[in-house]
Amino acid sequence: MSRRRIVVVGAGTSGSVVSMSLATRSEHEIIVVESGVYSGLDGESRFMNVLADSSLQSLHQVQLVANGPTVPYVQAHCVGGGSAINGMLLTSEVPDVAQGLTSFPQKDELGDVGRALLDAGGEYTQLWWNNGRWNPGRALLHLIDHERIRIISDNVLEVLQSGATAGVRLQESVIEADAVVMCAGAIATPKILLQSGFSRCNTQIGLGLQDHPSITFALELHREIPSVFDAGVVRRGTTSLGEQYLVVAYERASWSEPELGLVSVLLLTPHSRGWVTARDHECDVQINMLDDERDVVAMREAVQSLIETVSHESFRAIARDIYADDEGTSVESLHSLTITELDKWIKMNLRPVSHVAASCHQAVNDDGSLQHVGGVFIADASVLSGVPPSTPAAPVTMEARRIARLVEGSLS
Repeated sequence: MSRRRIVVVGAGTSGSVVSMSLATRSEHEIIVVESGVYSGLDGESRFMNVLADSSLQSLHQVQLVANGPTVPYVQAHCVGGGSAINGMLLTSEVPDVAQGLTSFPQKDELGDVGRALLDAGGEYTQLWWNNGRWNPGRALLHLIDHERIRIISDNVLEVLQSGATAGVRLQESVIEADAVVMCAGAIATPKILLQSGFSRCNTQIGLGLQDHPSITFALELHREIPSVFDAGVVRRGTTSLGEQYLVVAYERASWSEPELGLVSVLLLTPHSRGWVTARDHECDVQINMLDDERDVVAMREAVQSLIETVSHESFRAIARDIYADDEGTSVESLHSLTITELDKWIKMNLRPVSHVAASCHQAVNDDGSLQHVGGVFIADASVLSGVPPSTPAAPVTMEARRIARLVEGSLS
């Protein structure tokens, strides 16, 4: 088998997994392009402390709802991607690659908010943690140190394609390759492909974007007590029409706000779809949450469940006050709203959770290859059929491994 060159765009969760899989299964030359750094914080168990480092994040401007304001949307910008900075909640099956590298928290590792949710019907959730954060970027760096993979710190401006070969244009250079694997994320991947002009032959790039709609209540806590983890308890729920949602307890609002706890609800099975478009190097991201009436109904029921949850005596025992939004609206006042008023309030107070996915699902073949464009593959959250009904790291990891094997097979 001849040795080929593969360029992987992005060293987040999917890019790290793809690169490691290709490096261990083949002799191909692997070049990873990533402008972010490695955090060095995988031993930090409280993820709010990791999020305090803004250098590990990038901000995209997005519209959460149709005709709504443009708001900043946080995405990981570091080696390991979301796996390096996320809340470490694992609410789906464990991928084979992470067997033995996860754990469940203990009660004495939680704070008051997690314990209150336990008493209100919650359950411990598995964490991407076992004496350290599971971060595939750390294993990627090991292969880089051993010169099996080469990493270039730069931004990809454009993907190039000619016949069966491909390449990437960086700030000051061009890398030619036999295959390019896009792992830049569900916003950046379609943005780069659109700016490369591929919409002329593939009109599905950027269409189908989804995220989990979320509402968060803030708790003014009676006391500040240290915890090992910032999150470790969830409560799963199902609406009257079978849609799934997840209530999550957070011990702190941020690294600098230990006096505030948070309780969020996420709609795990939304139907609404958005898009990513690009023109003249400007990117428009419309997530289009709650555009589908089924999501409006499901989110209403999810929020009503959240209200019921924080009204439990266990939360009243730990909080002076519970606020429904940044304006200081009391949870009690939501009871007096009509259905129409509550739906409007929900749409105005949605928060992003940075789980975007599915922006290129219709643009690729089953093996991840970009339709009508030779030599280009996508292996990140963009290719999922929708946002997963769980925290996304595990489904993204499994899909990245699957596509990596198919990329390797296509070059054999």
